[in-house]
Amino acid sequence: MVPLTVTQIVRATGARAAEAERYLPFLQGTCKAYDITSPKRIAGFLSQIGQESAGLSRLTESLDYSVDALLKQFRRHRITEEQARRYGRTPYQKAHQEALANILYGGKWGAENLGNTQPGD
Repeated sequence: MVPLTVTQIVRATGARAAEAERYLPFLQGTCKAYDITSPKRIAGFLSQIGQESAGLSRLTESLDYSVDALLKQFRRHRITEEQARRYGRTPYQKAHQEALANILYGGKWGAENLGNTQPGD
């Protein structure tokens, strides 16, 4: 098993000890499965998941973007203005988060940069 400790998880992610303890076996398994075994790779992995999950406190990503935020945050090769208006949050509609995820993290950009090749990746 990958030598990963609760203390490392807490320090690298900002998680509470209870959360670090809860996720330790899963993080060890992920490290082993993807050869995240060097100190540098472990540090990079833990810091990334800490950032993405707010210190292991959130397990789902919020894509509750307003139309304006979509247009400011992402370039037009990632989302068109028409798509932003169709799927983004307005005072009259909720953001369609699944559609936004597929648009923002899928397509050619998602395949090239993230390895996402299927809807839902």
